[in-house]
Amino acid sequence: MRGARNLRIRKLPQGLLSIHNHWQQFRRSGHTRCANFGEVALFFPTTLLSFLHYTSVVMGMDPTLRQPTSAELFLQFSRTKLLDQFWPRLQSAIEPLDDEQIWWRPNAASNSIGNLLLHLNGNVWQWIVGSFNRLEDARNRPAEFNAPAQSPKAMLLERLQSTMQEAEKVLYRLTETELLESFKIQGYTVRGLDAVYQVVEHFGMHYGQILYIAKMLEGRDLGFYKELSRTGRHGN
Repeated sequence: MRGARNLRIRKLPQGLLSIHNHWQQFRRSGHTRCANFGEVALFFPTTLLSFLHYTSVVMGMDPTLRQPTSAELFLQFSRTKLLDQFWPRLQSAIEPLDDEQIWWRPNAASNSIGNLLLHLNGNVWQWIVGSFNRLEDARNRPAEFNAPAQSPKAMLLERLQSTMQEAEKVLYRLTETELLESFKIQGYTVRGLDAVYQVVEHFGMHYGQILYIAKMLEGRDLGFYKELSRTGRHGN
């Protein structure tokens, strides 16, 4: 390991080799750890930019790493809940069900899994895909609940899968500016942040309903939180 590092040092351009020598002097002076890069920049007779390049090449570190912003954390958590938890678990829960079970309703006032899949597709498309991509809103929300038991499960899942893939693209490219921007969606005036939060919350609500129907029909534990069954704590 040390030999490879020394080889990298010997191959440094003259300017960076000088920086390396100054760095060693800096460490021998007792500054084994510096408070900030400004202190190092003042010590080096070169630019801070060169120092940043030096640390990347020789020391294998990236001093430009920063803490994520609140907007980035919000989007990351939204993607995790929507794309890594709710959506895959929903697919897993209804995978054993046949088409008849997908369209079963407990009563006339309740929705079938099929209706809820159509509804989730419409909501995600309207609030995330359509709004942030400035697409025409042609959603027919009432039709999602009045649809007859025609479409097979595979077709419903394929349609929602396509919408989720488009939503994923949006959630990975959104900026803080777009999150604070105003949108007119479903007759409401909302910020981009509101739109993303609405979709995650809305998907989670109907995802829970779908899981409940699936458990009623199958009479089985879906096992999504089996790691908490023994102690109630993750990792224990």
